[in-house]
Amino acid sequence: MNTEPQSLREAHKDLTATRILDAAIGLLEAKPLEELTIAGIAKQAGVTERTVYRHFSTRDDLITALWPRINDRAARGVAFPETPEDLAALPERAFPAFEDEEVLMRSIIFTRQGQALRLSVNDKRQASFLTAVSAARPDLALAEQRKLAALVQLLGTSFTWISMKDYWDIPAAESSEISSEAIRILLEQFGRKRERNGA
Repeated sequence: MNTEPQSLREAHKDLTATRILDAAIGLLEAKPLEELTIAGIAKQAGVTERTVYRHFSTRDDLITALWPRINDRAARGVAFPETPEDLAALPERAFPAFEDEEVLMRSIIFTRQGQALRLSVNDKRQASFLTAVSAARPDLALAEQRKLAALVQLLGTSFTWISMKDYWDIPAAESSEISSEAIRILLEQFGRKRERNGA
């Protein structure tokens, strides 16, 4: 049995889905997530709305499919650190990318759907930060590692970048250095004072 026609159909299907997602990303560079519509995406991709719905049954399904692409562009592949070195480097790698993708990042930070997208990978993100923190500070109890991981994650997020930018007028080139330095200090010093005080 010849399966080549089927593989060609699959390749065309994948190509069309990619075209739709690329169109959605293109629109998100100029407008917030809540303004993204199936009609607008179809027009941008040069396909019909029916074609979009054949690939993504709902708008939410399409937005969920966008998340890996958004994450790769915004965090430059370091959203899930695996080592202490990854933790410290996270802001220095991610913040300039956040700056480059500012419209997109603001959509992710400030919309309900953006929050839902972030939460959809929260378990994976927590696990990666805990693994990296555990490697950096095996001397800490699990509860303390969890607190440290939460602090480190906060310092490496788009929330820290946007807060420094909007409230302190600190550009990404500087905020990334500050945050990375703070992470390095935390990884080394977290809990040491309490240990010395016998807490």
